[in-house]
Amino acid sequence: MECLSDEAMASTVLGIQQRIAAEPAYQAVLYTILSYCKEPKTFVALEAEVLALPEMKVPLQTTQVLVSWLVGFGGMKEIVRQGETSLWATTKEGVCAFEEEASEDKLEALFVSDPVYKTIYLRVLDFCKEAKSRMEIETHLENQPLLENPKIYANYFIETLERAGGLVWNGAWKTTQKAYAKL
Repeated sequence: MECLSDEAMASTVLGIQQRIAAEPAYQAVLYTILSYCKEPKTFVALEAEVLALPEMKVPLQTTQVLVSWLVGFGGMKEIVRQGETSLWATTKEGVCAFEEEASEDKLEALFVSDPVYKTIYLRVLDFCKEAKSRMEIETHLENQPLLENPKIYANYFIETLERAGGLVWNGAWKTTQKAYAKL
């Protein structure tokens, strides 16, 4: 699908991506919704899929709110059918936004843009193959000379890896399937 040849489509795709980027805690969920609804789904099916995601174990937003964000920026639409249950579908622009996001290897980009700390990132990912608390990760990174001057705390690595898709919170920090390939 050629996403950027049409200026209006490119503008909508950018708007969807910017809206999703404004919600760091829900980025993965929002892109999952776009992917899941490439084929139209009922809201009941969509909500079941969303609530099963690890990122939704302690949600601050409902599925309805997340879908409304995507609808508001042109990433999804409701298909109203006379006398039948409505379906929710990803728009062409939403598919483009998802495909652009999926094609980007954020972990590799992180390692390239921050090569000094690549060993620390990999160490955290390896350590979190089994779910770990923030305190366990902090203890694991203690006495690392690389983190002393300037002082860098474990939370920096946790948050950066989460944004890059390497860690996910599910009651504890766990390495994602995507990140296993990097180890």
